[in-house]
Amino acid sequence: MRTLRILLMSVLALAWLPAVCQQTPEQGRNGNQPRAQQDALLQQLRANPAAPMTEAERLGLVRMIEEVQASRDFYLKINEEWEFNVFAAIAEHEQTHVDLLAAVANKYKLDAPLHNKPGMYVNGLVQARYDSLHRAGLVNFREGIRSAAFEEETALATLQRLRKAAVNPDLVLVYDEGLRCTRNELRQIWETLDRLGYTYTPKKITRAQWDEIAQSPMETGPVQ
Repeated sequence: MRTLRILLMSVLALAWLPAVCQQTPEQGRNGNQPRAQQDALLQQLRANPAAPMTEAERLGLVRMIEEVQASRDFYLKINEEWEFNVFAAIAEHEQTHVDLLAAVANKYKLDAPLHNKPGMYVNGLVQARYDSLHRAGLVNFREGIRSAAFEEETALATLQRLRKAAVNPDLVLVYDEGLRCTRNELRQIWETLDRLGYTYTPKKITRAQWDEIAQSPMETGPVQ
């Protein structure tokens, strides 16, 4: 089983090599930006003057911080099992998104639910989703990829809803960046599904939206 897993990961790594090599030096993995450019977003958030934030926006931000941490922990956990570079890269981005969201919470003096115990969350719905994804993602590699696809489309649907309701410019900035990176992650998950011949039916977004994102080019950034 271990030999088969190593062989599978080697084949997939070779399949990803052309796409990675086509990136410019300024681009990071997933079509996302290296840490130095993500730091530029943090600096922009700190420099922007504070603006009004509704109670709904505050609650949405706090919930999103915990959801992104759960996503990060999910990818770290399934990467421990399957040792797949895409999972590792997405986990890295999720931590960057946590940092951006936490910076907004700190700016507006909100009590952000930042955790140091992976897999443990305050919000019961976040906990239940993590537990379900975790169990499914460890069944086998195919279910790991499918669980990742569900996580990405769920994150996309949540971010779209929050972005549509957002008026605060700092929230607009971090939600737009989160959406761009989530679309890139969905593209990589889709390509893995496609290369291995695994089927997947979207559950949180429409098939038309899934296909439009999956079959379009990687987006560079960060957003301005």
